[in-house]
Amino acid sequence: MVGAKEDLTAGASRWQELTWKQLLSGFSCAECGRCDRSCPATASGYAIQPQQIIQKIKTHMVQVGLKATNGNGAPKLVGDVISEKELWACTTCLACMNCCAVWNEQVP
Repeated sequence: MVGAKEDLTAGASRWQELTWKQLLSGFSCAECGRCDRSCPATASGYAIQPQQIIQKIKTHMVQVGLKATNGNGAPKLVGDVISEKELWACTTCLACMNCCAVWNEQVP
C-alpha cells in the first residue's frame, strides 16, 4: 500500500505505554526467582533475568514516572533502564510465564 504509515515500534519504549496490568506486575511479583530459574537464556549465561526486568520497570515507574508528569529528561525504558542486550536475549519461550506464582506476563 502506497502512503500507508508503517508501525515500526514493538512493545513499549516508555512506562506510560505499558498497560495497568503490566505496571501492576512489578508490585505483585513475589520475588521467588522461579522465572529466572526456568529461563533457558539465563541458564545459558545470557544477560537476562526475567524477574529483574519486572523489578526494573517497577523501580523506574516509582522513581521517575510518578514524579515527572512530562517525562522530559527521564531515562529511557529501553536502553537506559533495561538494556537492549537483555531484551534480545529473550527467546519468548514463555517459561517465565508458565512457572510464575502470581501469573505475571513477562513476555508481552
